[in-house]
Amino acid sequence: MSTAVTGPGVEFASAMVAGDYERVRALLAPDVEFQGLMPDRTWEASGADDVIDVLRDWKSGAKGEELEEIVTGAVADGWRVDYRWHARDDAGPFAVEQQAYLQEHDGRIDRLRIVSKRKAPVKSPTHEHP
Repeated sequence: MSTAVTGPGVEFASAMVAGDYERVRALLAPDVEFQGLMPDRTWEASGADDVIDVLRDWKSGAKGEELEEIVTGAVADGWRVDYRWHARDDAGPFAVEQQAYLQEHDGRIDRLRIVSKRKAPVKSPTHEHP
């Protein structure tokens, strides 16, 4: 995993990919506003419980999650975090790339926007023998 700087985005991405929803909940303000965009669906949620439900749904069926990379930095009045992780489900291994924008108030994330490219298949290298 590579990390450019630390901040709330690194903590959020690490906890979310690990499926540590109690840690995610601790990072979120009770009245957090969330919007998410996937190639086939948009999501909106208000409140930490509803956001946790969305994140669980996004990751449903995933096993063996491994965070590959996080790059984050300050932007305007918040943070940007790009992260990539790998997992597998019944269809095989896949990679997920997400970019999140977040704002915090009193040390907790109160606004979260995520754009996701989910379940890009990862092909295992093949070895051909002459």
